[in-house]
Amino acid sequence: MAEAEIVKKITEFEDKSLLIVDDDNPFRERLARAMEKKGFSVSQAEGVKIGIESVKSKKPAFAVVDLRLNDGNGLEVVKEIQKNNSESRIVMLTGYGNIPTAVAAIKEGAIDYLAKPAAAPIAVIISVIFILYYNKIETFKKSKYLFLDLVVHPFAYILKPNYLPTTSNASE
Repeated sequence: MAEAEIVKKITEFEDKSLLIVDDDNPFRERLARAMEKKGFSVSQAEGVKIGIESVKSKKPAFAVVDLRLNDGNGLEVVKEIQKNNSESRIVMLTGYGNIPTAVAAIKEGAIDYLAKPAAAPIAVIISVIFILYYNKIETFKKSKYLFLDLVVHPFAYILKPNYLPTTSNASE
């Protein structure tokens, strides 16, 4: 079966639930509208407490969580998401990016970590990450280079549709 036949679009995902947790209301609203246009069923939370309550009631398949929130650390929301739905795909956002926090986010279960504001439209970047992860999950699970696959190589999948990370091409 050709790869093009097995790649799913967002509209074909079984569960399109997306939780966005960010205390920047205008940004969160814009991102929610953009992600709804891409086919996600979006719910929003402006802080850790509301985010955790939402996770307990809805168990989202996808999440975009800001690291620094007015009432605490977004990693607490990531932990709760992973506890309630270990298959959830989470992208962390922050205006205060650094390597230790990126590593902490990945260890807690995030699949990627993006600095904001992003140069490209952030909804496009997040959608690409979710699509790539959704369609390549088995490859990623087998890869020794999960972090590199998700952070360094995401656009290799767009530029080279048949590209799959291996130990021989992990440094490309």
